Amino acid sequence: MNYFQAENLSKSYAEKRLFENINFGIEQGQKVGIIDVSLV
Repeated sequence: MNYFQAENLSKSYAEKRLFENINFGIEQGQKVGIIDVSLV
């Protein structure tokens, strides 16, 4: 069972596309990390 699910995520900065239509889920007991990358 997914505790969290994301579908069709996209991200771009100005004209630069970082990713498009990403899908993922986090299951019970999984360990995840969040990394913030600031673009200058």
